[in-house]
Amino acid sequence: MKITTKSVTAFILTALVPIATLGYLSYHSARTALQRQILEDLTLVAEAKGGHLYAFLEAVKGRALDFSSDGFIRDSLQAMLELDRTDPRFSEVQERLNSHLRLNKMTLDRSIRLITVIGLDGSVVAATDPGEIGVDESRDEYFLQGRRGIYIGDVLGSPHPEQSRKVPYRIAVAAPLTSREGDALLGVIVNYYDTQELERITSGRAGRGEDA
Repeated sequence: MKITTKSVTAFILTALVPIATLGYLSYHSARTALQRQILEDLTLVAEAKGGHLYAFLEAVKGRALDFSSDGFIRDSLQAMLELDRTDPRFSEVQERLNSHLRLNKMTLDRSIRLITVIGLDGSVVAATDPGEIGVDESRDEYFLQGRRGIYIGDVLGSPHPEQSRKVPYRIAVAAPLTSREGDALLGVIVNYYDTQELERITSGRAGRGEDA
């Protein structure tokens, strides 16, 4: 029996169609599975980073609350508010408070880049960096909100000229400072963090002993 070219071609096409169809279905199935796996992986990564971020925010809020309840800080600020700034005793109390913030508070959390204590008028009266003394923060959102309660906010452009060349502050965590008796508002304490620290936390590198 003579097999024509047309017959061969028809046979080949008939054989290739299911093969091509099977190949396409396999490719589509594999691609769908890969896309699903990638989506699941991205979801897990997002959830993990979300968990790290939540833990970070809770930690910095807790740290600010802890500092705001420090009796030495509250008593020192109250003493400074009751003294004239030209009084030598004011400078003595201020220096002791600066040292306390630097040696006893900042060392508790290596991710903190700066701590300031702000008086009721919005000016910095104590800080881990003496160059911050006198900076006016009366219009800053974290000072205004920090008078009412724990507040976490962005610092849009460093308001600290002495520090702007060293650390680009971006996160401020503020808490109100009140008197021991009567809970009268005395001022606000602010802990400053930078974006590098936030990136370290959310990337999962925190807790591995890596530097920010």
